[in-house]
Amino acid sequence: MELSVNIPQVNPMRREGLSLSVSAKGRVEFITKDLANKLMLDVNMGSQVIYFNELLAQPFPEQTDWPYLTSDVIDICFKSASKEIIHMRGHISGQGHFWGFYLVDISDYVERSNNNEKELYLLQAISRFYLKYQQSRAEGRQHAVEDILDDVLVTVKAQAIGVVTKTDMFENYRLIVQRELPTAGKYITSTGGFNALLAERQPIAFFYEDSSGFSREPRTVLFLPFIQEHQVLSWMFVVFSQGNPQRVLTLEKWESIATLLVSAVLDSYNHEETLRTLNKKKFADSVLGGGFWDYNIIDGRVSLSTALAEKIDFFGEYLVELLDRVYLGDREKLELKIDELQFKANGSEEEEIIRLKQGPQLCWYKVYLQLSGSSILGYLLDVTEIKEAQLDQRISKQRLSHLVSSGPAIIYVQRYVEGAFVQDFLSQSILHVLGWKPEDIREQGWLRLLHPEDRPVFDERIKTLIAKGSVSHQYRLRGKDGNYHWMLEEGTLLRDEYGLPLEVVGVLLDNSERKKAEAALSKSEECYRVLVEDAPTAICRCTPDLNLTFANRLLLSYLGVDSLIDRVYPVNLSNYIKASEVERLQERMAKLTMQQPMFNIELCIDVSEYETSIWLWSVRGIFDQQGQLYELQAVGRDDTELHRTRQEIYQNTKMATVGRLASGIAHELNQPLNIMRATLTNLVLRIERNMLDDEYLKDKAERLDAQITRASNIINNMQLFSYKNSRELLDFSPFKTVKSAIELFKQANPEQQFDIAIECLFDGYLKGCSELLEQVILNLLENAWHAFFNQVDTSERQLKVIIEIYQINSQVFIEVQDNAGGIPAEIIDKVFDPFFTTKSVGSGTGLGLCLCYEIVTRFQGKLSVANKKQGACFKIQLPVFEF
Repeated sequence: MELSVNIPQVNPMRREGLSLSVSAKGRVEFITKDLANKLMLDVNMGSQVIYFNELLAQPFPEQTDWPYLTSDVIDICFKSASKEIIHMRGHISGQGHFWGFYLVDISDYVERSNNNEKELYLLQAISRFYLKYQQSRAEGRQHAVEDILDDVLVTVKAQAIGVVTKTDMFENYRLIVQRELPTAGKYITSTGGFNALLAERQPIAFFYEDSSGFSREPRTVLFLPFIQEHQVLSWMFVVFSQGNPQRVLTLEKWESIATLLVSAVLDSYNHEETLRTLNKKKFADSVLGGGFWDYNIIDGRVSLSTALAEKIDFFGEYLVELLDRVYLGDREKLELKIDELQFKANGSEEEEIIRLKQGPQLCWYKVYLQLSGSSILGYLLDVTEIKEAQLDQRISKQRLSHLVSSGPAIIYVQRYVEGAFVQDFLSQSILHVLGWKPEDIREQGWLRLLHPEDRPVFDERIKTLIAKGSVSHQYRLRGKDGNYHWMLEEGTLLRDEYGLPLEVVGVLLDNSERKKAEAALSKSEECYRVLVEDAPTAICRCTPDLNLTFANRLLLSYLGVDSLIDRVYPVNLSNYIKASEVERLQERMAKLTMQQPMFNIELCIDVSEYETSIWLWSVRGIFDQQGQLYELQAVGRDDTELHRTRQEIYQNTKMATVGRLASGIAHELNQPLNIMRATLTNLVLRIERNMLDDEYLKDKAERLDAQITRASNIINNMQLFSYKNSRELLDFSPFKTVKSAIELFKQANPEQQFDIAIECLFDGYLKGCSELLEQVILNLLENAWHAFFNQVDTSERQLKVIIEIYQINSQVFIEVQDNAGGIPAEIIDKVFDPFFTTKSVGSGTGLGLCLCYEIVTRFQGKLSVANKKQGACFKIQLPVFEF
């Protein structure tokens, strides 16, 4: 229905554009055509009266308050005849009995602002989801995934959301999770059509299937890829009823959200796959007749898998009870293996063959042992049948050895007659080797059995015997079954007292299996060579001084080297690695031993003048018999993109934090601004009344300067939150960093007396930025100083601070303990919140500890506080990176 309004011919408030005038009784007396068109009003029907309140979509101040709005910018929400909300901004002015509104349309701006709020909400929701996801048990993570997908679904006003993943090498996809609105129906009922749909990256039209069949109403589906190892293995899809999904979020934001959500979905999916794998292993244990066992070194308890316990009929609790079941002859060597393994490096392995008593029988078991912390993990495999087969094989070998000693090879004697060698003796073993009888050879000779391609070799036999007195040749002889056998001939020529040839004595050995093995080995070597050369990772060998002796094609291409063959000077890796990285690599190489020959390290490699790649290397040292390192073998992976992705995710999360702090910044900046306004107002009054003196002017100027300084500190501190960390992470000593912070603190407070002590039990290095950690320590010292001198009676005491540095496992702890009286229990949980301070008004921004918390988190560490003794104790926990 269209509305109409009377447009008078004369109105003192008439203007062009988007404007209207309202009478003292609230009637719309005049409205421009542009505004009427936006509100879908019929300006030609002049008989109908419209009141101002009927046009409003949201409440507006009463007309009695309008005189107070003339100097302000006003926002008004109108509703058109089609119920569309139109946001406008402008000002109001009064003249006589009329009020004029002069406006501009800001609906697009409001829509963008709402989309920004949705984007911020999504980032916050995903952050909360990850915290909940990490704290949830494995079986509860599926519900956490479904909750966040539902949250995204509602926030972006979509119809459905889900994830599909590749299931095999044939590019087939499987739907692993889907969430939809209750009225949306099943959007994806099968994955057969995904192979064609996923070829598109942009939103596409897609028909969905509801409960009544196929609907012809199109939907917009946004497909977002999840990339792993440079391949798209999974996709997240979002279904919209109408419109462009990029009006809510940009495609880049959608892809970032998809990366976070799909990784969690796949993790939950992989957990279910792991449970299925464990069930399969349990079934395999029952089939193989073995199972896992776990021995606790501390309390001596041992636990066996259900299949193994049932098989050997053992349900005891301690290792001693299990050892009683071991055959006495094997018990001592098993105990020795377990005892020796406890003193080896974590992850060391041992294995042993033992016999276990199972009723009246003894069964053979192969025991695998591996040290894992305070436990020894193992696997018992029933090898009774294998041992019995080995026993049979041993007996067969003994028989074979006896046959060999009795002449298993073909032994022959040939007499030298008129320039030829005539068969004189041939052992019966030829029957077992070739199937021929000795008399068969005497009748037809060797040439009829010789492979045609090997005749030149056989013809050289006589010349070699005469010239050298011995022969060693290989050629093929046909067996009675028609198959050719590779035969190795070893013969010696015997001569008479005059040096003339008498006879040849020799043996023929069947060398067919060896030839087959050599061919198989050659083929295998070629396969492994191709595997190494075409591997997606860099593989190399080098000397301890980093000269390359081998590198596959991938590494050579990264280094820009064609080949390592026929080079005047060797390729040295130190020419491609920064000097600091080379020094770190050499330090790790110096720690290699024959017992611990491996380490992992992350290095920066210069692939060009302007490009640096970050590589993760697994290095193994090769030692000679004297224990000297003579070669390094390494496998490397390019982690450059992984590092960049981590930095981008970290920056996005940090910017979300800035959004949460925006309201706090506005509040904190308003306080000094209000004080400055009041001060300036008093100065103006004093000037107007001629009551201004120098002392009063100085006092007000100092107050203004203090408030300006406070506002500046708030802005400077906030810059750290939006600063993208592009500094290079370097090794640094925490002891030197703490010592430097103490020196800076003393220089800043030269007139104060302090007692600051350092107790350092860690002499290693951390990876990060020492300047940022120095800022954290300096901030904690400043807080201790303010707390001590502002809240404690210091007449008979001085500030004492003890800083302890120590290591527990793979974590380094830095504790800062003071005697400033501690933190009240009711506020100790709020000290890391932005803009929370216990200092007097105007003397603190409330961002110090919040910045400390941000910096420590950037180091992948933790910052906590507790009251101890006579003061507060701040504990910094940082990881020790072992590359």
